[in-house]
Amino acid sequence: MIPYQNSLGIEIREDAVVLVHLRRTLSETRIQNSIVIPFSFPLAPEAEAEFVDSLKRFIRNMRVRPERTVVGLPRKSAVLKFIEIPSLNKETIPQLLEYEIERHLPFNPEEVYYDFDVIEKTGENIYRVLITAVKKDMIDYLKDLLERVPLKPKIFDLSTFGIINALKLGNGFSDNKIDTLIFMGQRDIELGMLQGGVLKYS
Repeated sequence: MIPYQNSLGIEIREDAVVLVHLRRTLSETRIQNSIVIPFSFPLAPEAEAEFVDSLKRFIRNMRVRPERTVVGLPRKSAVLKFIEIPSLNKETIPQLLEYEIERHLPFNPEEVYYDFDVIEKTGENIYRVLITAVKKDMIDYLKDLLERVPLKPKIFDLSTFGIINALKLGNGFSDNKIDTLIFMGQRDIELGMLQGGVLKYS
């Protein structure tokens, strides 16, 4: 029998942190509990202890392993860029990006963590790639803060991608249909355009 699994989702917003306790069974994933904690990031030093205590209280009675934690970052914390890159095949793209990445970012590549996704092949040996980059100091700050709980996040991702993945899991997307997603924040609006469940514009 497959055991039930508990996990913790942490969404970092501009003015709050959303905590969600998820429980996966044989047939579904269910939200067990959730809470919104008002905070502004980065935290003032005196607020860090309060934030850690709030997390400890939320997970006190949960059987969540520290590494079963996923952190969602706000869209505005990342640089997203679509590029076209020549390559004989998809397998060589990671090596090519090591040399290409610097000219596509507004800051030094050594200052960021980045990942990429091959969106599509647009021509002979030409691939369209989505690059996502987040400043290292933000990720490292959050990792250090969460280790005081203690939590060891397995994944840092944009909340945008998390929502898209949840929609794919729940409803799916047609191959040719163009979908528009609008994310409403208190101070900004994010627009996402997808085709076949693949992000084409943000």
